[in-house]
Amino acid sequence: FSLHSDHKPSSIPSTPRGKLLNCPWYGLTYGFSQFVLISVYLVSFRFGAFQVTRPTNDIAYVQFQDVFRSFASLVFGAIAIGFANSFAPDYGRAVAAARSIFALLERNSLSNNLSEDGTTTLSTLSGDIKLCNVFFHYPTRPDLMILQDLNLEVHHGKSLALVGPSGCGKSTVVSLIER
Repeated sequence: FSLHSDHKPSSIPSTPRGKLLNCPWYGLTYGFSQFVLISVYLVSFRFGAFQVTRPTNDIAYVQFQDVFRSFASLVFGAIAIGFANSFAPDYGRAVAAARSIFALLERNSLSNNLSEDGTTTLSTLSGDIKLCNVFFHYPTRPDLMILQDLNLEVHHGKSLALVGPSGCGKSTVVSLIER
């Protein structure tokens, strides 16, 4: 038994080269953000110390508590802005999705089901529906046969009920007839 092994388990995926190339960039941006944070702390406390050490009769004099209140306000405000900015990519995607939905809703349909125009009405249609030895599977699931050797005949003026458990192909039969 050994704790060291040169064998890499197959369950651990290898890191893509593109992600490895981004690591220095991520490190630099994180380091810069920390530099900015510490610099703001430095400037805030240095300026606060300068204001506290002024003579009490000076108009720019502040008390020690006021420095910490101002500092806390600045820090918590910056944290809130940082959290709000973290949602910016999601906000952009939400706006794009809303635009596509509104464009879809405002699009004019090629067929108007409320129109009275047209030469063919349901009263002039007649005929029987007959399906003989139908086999069907969806293109995305060729291994799963939905309909196997289906035979169906519906005569003009008659009704048919397709009954069965969920997933047995009722909607598939109707959609094939509508085609």
